[in-house]
Amino acid sequence: MLLNVALSRFAELTQNSSVSDVEGSVRDVVRALSAGIEATEDLPSARREIANLLAFLQQMKKAKHPGRVALATALAEEVLPRLYENPADGAHPPGAESAPLDDYTFAAEEQAVLNRARELMGDVLRFLTGEDRKNPRRDTPLRDDTIPPLFAFSLQFQESFREIATAVARTCMRRKRVENQLYKPVRATLARDGQAGIQEHDEEIRKALQTAFASAQSAFRNAPAPGQTKAKTQKRAGTTSTAEAVAENDWLTMVETLETARVRSKAAGYFLPRAVDYDMLATVFSLNTDIVARSMRELGHAVTGAEDTAYVTRQIERLNTDLDQVHFDLSLLSAFMLGEDKERLSFKQMHDTCLGAASTREGIGQAHPLVVAELSRRPHQMARQLAEDLAAPEVSDQVFQQRLETFMRWIECLSELRFDQEIYGCVSQFWGKPAFKPLVKWIQDDKRDRRRLEVVLIQIGTKRAQAHA
Repeated sequence: MLLNVALSRFAELTQNSSVSDVEGSVRDVVRALSAGIEATEDLPSARREIANLLAFLQQMKKAKHPGRVALATALAEEVLPRLYENPADGAHPPGAESAPLDDYTFAAEEQAVLNRARELMGDVLRFLTGEDRKNPRRDTPLRDDTIPPLFAFSLQFQESFREIATAVARTCMRRKRVENQLYKPVRATLARDGQAGIQEHDEEIRKALQTAFASAQSAFRNAPAPGQTKAKTQKRAGTTSTAEAVAENDWLTMVETLETARVRSKAAGYFLPRAVDYDMLATVFSLNTDIVARSMRELGHAVTGAEDTAYVTRQIERLNTDLDQVHFDLSLLSAFMLGEDKERLSFKQMHDTCLGAASTREGIGQAHPLVVAELSRRPHQMARQLAEDLAAPEVSDQVFQQRLETFMRWIECLSELRFDQEIYGCVSQFWGKPAFKPLVKWIQDDKRDRRRLEVVLIQIGTKRAQAHA
């Protein structure tokens, strides 16, 4: 089937469409896209077209379109990986220590710097995951609800960071200033002490990478908006100088580097949201862990010692005033992710913090990008887990009920106005499964009566037990 025909049929789906029609339409679009990928030699253009389609699905006004979430998920899981699986066209940033040296004069020094950058990011990740003694919740449980952790709470992310930093270094750091201020001193250190001595250059490495990531962010911002890529590229190619053509290639490199990292993140077992850009990565790389540790202590004391929820909210608002965006978000998420149940921030407390940040969904996403990414993805990913658990006899009834209750309480506290796409997107995970009919009905009821929670839990649990009897 031709892609335009498949997309046209997909667009015509409504809430009254059958489950088989929705699933079939999604499959047709995926098949048409896959056939196009097989037939094309221009993978960069294909990547941009998929990115445009994903952006369109994200911005759809019809939040209750029955196939929107299912198609976006299929694109991310089945189509995008195929577009980035072949490193021959340069889509993949170079690998880690095994990457071959090129003919750059300071290639060995560059590689040594990147190896050290990987270690420095690893130090930050070990702090955030509670493995560092500076973390006030060291050796306490990391929240485990079957949902892959945010990249900042996964030690596996340091490998991806090195790959991103490699692309940034090769694009933005091969400059005389960096060579004189960093690579030449590193060369002398390597000759004297080997890689073990490079720690003495940590401050210079951080500064050089901060500057390079700022340049990468500038190039990243120059990427054309969805739907404008081809026209803008053609215009530049016909009218710009050599220097400007190189700058155009920079934005392509920076966009594809982050897209590759996102595609790989699922297989690596963590979540890298689209809100992550080079500015954010630079801040995480140089994270002031003392600030985060102090904030976590204050939030922990507020949660365990507060007489009412308003006190916790006031403490959060104070931190929001004092901290920059990334340090605030990671402090809040650390207080949510780490610790005993009694001292953790709740999903609702994070949600209510965002509601006070701005009057629109776009506004709260800009104010708290990482927190909003967590609030947005958790219900959908838990819905997928529940759909799998339903037919999994190895998952005990108790565990299933706990996950179901967690999911329903998350949905219950989400703002209908700000998170309507996430709320109704969960429904697509339950289509075709009669046991979930009470849950679907509860989600689609705008009131979502709290008194119905227990009833729905019992109804679904009973049907699951009968199916496994």
